[in-house]
Amino acid sequence: MADHEELHLELTQLTQLMSASADRSEALAEASLACLEAARLAWSALDRPELCEEALHATRAASLAIRFAMVERSGVRTGR
Repeated sequence: MADHEELHLELTQLTQLMSASADRSEALAEASLACLEAARLAWSALDRPELCEEALHATRAASLAIRFAMVERSGVRTGR
């Protein structure tokens, strides 16, 4: 169990570190943070099944953030 808690702490610390140092106006940095948050929530859901739905939503949000960042980087504009 200690390894599980240690990894959760490391994910939390990494998320906080990236959040403090990243250029939040950069879409890819924001997407990276969304991925870390999704990973942290998914890891937490192993012990707390009530977090599964929240982890799923975070994963979907991270996926959309990555797609947005890639579109922004490529300069492609969609009609949506």
